[in-house]
Amino acid sequence: MIYTMIEIVLFIGLGATLGFLAGWFLQRSRRFGSDGWGPLHRFPTSPNSHYPPITAPEQVDLGAIEAEEHATLKAARAAVLERMQRRALPASSDDLTQVRGIGPVISNLLYEMGVTSFEQIAAFTEEDIELVGAALGSLAGRIRRDNWVESARQLEEARQSSEA
Repeated sequence: MIYTMIEIVLFIGLGATLGFLAGWFLQRSRRFGSDGWGPLHRFPTSPNSHYPPITAPEQVDLGAIEAEEHATLKAARAAVLERMQRRALPASSDDLTQVRGIGPVISNLLYEMGVTSFEQIAAFTEEDIELVGAALGSLAGRIRRDNWVESARQLEEARQSSEA
C-alpha cells in the first residue's frame, strides 16, 4: 500500500516537472525570435530591412471631435424639444422608466427633450423615431430594438382602462 502511494507521488511529481519544463520552453520560444536571441517585437533599424518603417501615429484632436459630437447632440435635442412643444402637451407626465428599454438616464434625456408621457412615445412617427434617435446619440437603436412605441401604447391603454 505504501509502495503504491510512493509510486503515485513520484509519477505526479515527474508529470508536473515535465509539464513545467514543456511550458517554460514553449513560452520562451514565443517570447524570442526564431534565432532565440531577442524578443519578437524588436525592429531592425537598417534601411535594407524587410520591416516597414515605423512612423508616428496621426495626431487626432479628441477634444474637437467630442465638442463636435456634443454640438450635434445638443442641436438634435433642441430639434426634438421644438417639435414636442409644437404638439399638444399631455395632461400629465408619466414615469417613462416603465417603458421597456428606458432606464433612468434615457428617461432624463427624454424629459429634457420634452417627451414626458406614454402618449407622446406611442404617437411617435418614423420621423420622430429618427429625430429622437439622433438626439440619443449612441443609444439611437434602442427605440426600435426595445420597441418603445408598442410598450408605451400598451402602458397608455392600461392607464386609460384603469381610469375608466
